[in-house]
Amino acid sequence: MNYRIPLDELKFSASRSSGAGGQNVNKVNTKVTLAWSPTSSSVLSPHELQLILASPLIQQRLTSKGEVLITVQETRSQDENKELSRFRLESLISRALAVPKKRVRTKPSRGSIERRITQKKRRSVIKGQRGKGFSE
Repeated sequence: MNYRIPLDELKFSASRSSGAGGQNVNKVNTKVTLAWSPTSSSVLSPHELQLILASPLIQQRLTSKGEVLITVQETRSQDENKELSRFRLESLISRALAVPKKRVRTKPSRGSIERRITQKKRRSVIKGQRGKGFSE
C-alpha cells in the first residue's frame, strides 16, 4: 500500500549540508529535514496510527514532540532532497504497516537428517585423528 502524505502535513526545513561540495556547501542550504506528526495526520486510520507508533522503525525517529524526522543531504539540490525525504517517509510508513509473514514450522526431511549425521561422524573421525597416539 502506498501512502501519499499531503504537503500541508509536512514541515520542511533547510540547512547547510556537510561534506564535499566546495563553495556550494558553504553558501546554499541544501540539506532538508522533514518533520511529520503521525498523530495529527488525516491519512491514517486509528488502527494504522496505533501500528505506526508501535513500530520500532518509527519509534527510533520520533522526537519528544511526537514528530518523525527524516534528514536528507544526498544531492546538491534542495528540491531533490525534499522529494527524497518525502519518498523515504512514505516507504517508512509502508514498511511500518506491513504485517510480517507468519513462519510455518516444517519438519526436516529424512535425507537432511541422514546427511547431517554422516557429516558429524566424518568430522568426529577427523578430530579424533588429531589426538596423541594416533598412528596408522
